[in-house]
Parts: sequence; C-alpha cells; structure tokens
Amino acid sequence: MRAAHSQDTMQLDQDFDERQQAEKITALTYRLIRNNPHESLAQNYNKTLNDWVLLLRQTALSNNPVSASDFITAFQAVDEIICQRKGTMMLRRLAYLRLMQLFDSLHAFLKANRNSGRAVKKKLHQRDATIALDVYMSAQDPNLVGKDLRQQLSERKRLGKRWRELAIIDPLFVLVYSEDAEFIIAGFSRVDNATLKRVAARIQCLCPPDFVTFCQNAAERVRIATLDLAGSSQSLCK
Repeated sequence: MRAAHSQDTMQLDQDFDERQQAEKITALTYRLIRNNPHESLAQNYNKTLNDWVLLLRQTALSNNPVSASDFITAFQAVDEIICQRKGTMMLRRLAYLRLMQLFDSLHAFLKANRNSGRAVKKKLHQRDATIALDVYMSAQDPNLVGKDLRQQLSERKRLGKRWRELAIIDPLFVLVYSEDAEFIIAGFSRVDNATLKRVAARIQCLCPPDFVTFCQNAAERVRIATLDLAGSSQSLCK
C-alpha cells in the first residue's frame, strides 16, 4: 500500500511539474511574439535588411583561399555591432547569428587544415573549439587581454547559440520577436537551454505558412544581394 501511495504521489508531482513547465512555455511564447507579429516582422525587415546585407558583405570569407586573418577581420566587423558600437537592437540579434555562422566556418577550416596536415604543430593536441576561440581572441583589442576577456567571448558564443535556437527558419526570423527576447536570451538562470528549445519548438508549430514563405523569400533576396556587390541595396525594399 505504501509503495503504491508513494508512486501515486510521485506521479502527481511529475504531472504538476509538467503542467508548470507547459504554462511557462506558453507564457514565454507570448512574451516573445506579441500582437501583430506580421506587422512587426515587416517593419523590422524593412529597417534592418540593408544593414544585414552590408554586414554579410563585410564578413564574407575569401575563397582564394580563406585564412585565419579573414576570420579575424570578419569577427571584428561583427563585434562592432555586438558590442553596441554601431547598429540597432535588431541588427545586433542578426550579428549574434552571423557570429555563429563564422564559428561554424572556422571549425570547418580548422578541421580541413588538420586533415590535410597543415595544422600548426603546437596546436595539434588542442581541441578545435579552443583554437577557434583563440582566433576570436586575436580579433580583440590587444589592450584587452586576460581570463576575463576569454570568458566574455565565451559568453558571446553562448548568447549566439541561444539566438540561433530562436532563429528557427532563417536568421531574419529573429526580427519578429519583441524586446523581451533580449532579457529571455540573456537570462540563463530563468530560462535554461532546454526550456528555450521547447519554446522554439512551440513557436515553430504555431508559425503560419506565410511566415515561412516570407522568410524564405527574404533569405533568397539577401543571398542575391550579398553576391551582387555592384547592385544597389536600395532595390531590396522594392
């Protein structure tokens, strides 16, 4: 009898926790996406698109071939926005996503070098993640050194990963979120990564088809504009 009672109590506690978590997911979803999400996305898109294309151009990596210095230059351009030296809040969200794209490319670059035997000898026994952060460190002001800086850069990466979780369809999707998104992304203690994943999954389920179409079309315009260096960015808003 006692064992059965204990199991029933545990099940009730589990059900209660799941209900609480579900309520939290719902509340966070509606904090992120307020009234008139279509209008918010369209307005932020028109305000931010040209700057996003410019950032992509500034951080484009060479194909002849790419080098560590290319990554350093790209990281510096991204940091100008992330560190609030220029740009808007919406562009800053996109800059975090661009930061993660650059890290993905850098990891691929390091892996290719390692596989081809071009890795620096003293780096052979270091993990690619460590080397990648070293490259990112090289992009910082030489007057800012030390353990604290490395922690700050790791924190930027962590924020970038959380923004990527909410990008869902395409980087431009983060433009739909309210200003509360910044607090939710930065609030690791209040919204852990597992919860954020569930919020992203719920938003994806609720996402109307026209949102998907809008982001896909916008992504294609960005791709074309980024490649067409001679074209006028003004044509994007037509």
